[in-house]
Amino acid sequence: MGGRKVSAAVKDLTEREQEVFDLIVRQGLNNTEIAEHLGITERSAKFHTSNVLRKMGTSDRLKLAVRFWQGGGSAKAAKAPAGRSAKAAKGRKKKKR
Repeated sequence: MGGRKVSAAVKDLTEREQEVFDLIVRQGLNNTEIAEHLGITERSAKFHTSNVLRKMGTSDRLKLAVRFWQGGGSAKAAKAPAGRSAKAAKGRKKKKR
């Protein structure tokens, strides 16, 4: 997220995950584009993307971006609402199958 102070909601993200978070929510990049932009493999981009989604408590990048922009573009707003964990999101996803 550049040189800006990282909000409390994203403090659990590594520096690389913060870069991936930024590329997802601000530029809408997919894993292939993230890999090219950061000079890493697509597999690594997928790994970092999965970690970002899990740590931010959401099941997909669209929901992450929507929360980010609806909250006025702050990383704190992208964090899952209280009471909704990544585990809960995964559980709901599995039930739909």
